[in-house]
Amino acid sequence: MSLLLYGIFFVLFILAIQTLSSRNMQGKSTLIAATWAMFVVGTTRLVLYLVETAMSVYAVQESIQNPAGIDPVRRLLFALGLAQSVLFTLNVLVADLLFLWRCYVIWGNQKSVVILPGLFVAAMTVVSVIYCVTLRESVVSFDPTSVVDPRIPFIIGVLTNLGLMTLTAGRIWWIRQQARTVCGRENIFERRYGVALTLILESGALYCLCAILMAIFQSPNASLAAVSVPAFLTARTYV
Repeated sequence: MSLLLYGIFFVLFILAIQTLSSRNMQGKSTLIAATWAMFVVGTTRLVLYLVETAMSVYAVQESIQNPAGIDPVRRLLFALGLAQSVLFTLNVLVADLLFLWRCYVIWGNQKSVVILPGLFVAAMTVVSVIYCVTLRESVVSFDPTSVVDPRIPFIIGVLTNLGLMTLTAGRIWWIRQQARTVCGRENIFERRYGVALTLILESGALYCLCAILMAIFQSPNASLAAVSVPAFLTARTYV
């Protein structure tokens, strides 16, 4: 399943790069750099996930044949989970900063509009960093229960995305209404704004759905072997 979702992720990345490269727009270099950054981080996470899967199979065999030597393998598995969590935090931060920048541009570079969403992004990043630090301590102490509630970053992420989606979509809707007033119904500007509005709402809804599902299925006392986040959440950054 992860490979299938990564295939979708890769196709979306290629389409995004082609689309951005063929257009002359404000912040083009920023968008391309952010897209490449998310792709590299997402690909690295997949490689670590595959290594972790292979090591998990080896760990099962080792636990049967040599139970005394299983601790180093388990510690390596926990370290791989930690690395994936750090990369996921970085990828989400880049994506959220990109969404924040998009909202800022659409609102005519009004800083006051993005203050509250920016605080939510900062809060989610801080919680995620604390979570990763706790994971590191768990690797050292070999206590997989000494982690903060893994559902908190997802909940903050949903609230952040809902806020940015509402602000961005609301602004585009208002501009579309102004275009309708000036140019009449069924004008080319209204259609373009309508398409942009639909894309923002659909991508925002997809992210919220994925984050809510992850929050539901995460256990507050999840072991380190179970805290890795599937790759499909990373793919939402290109939708």
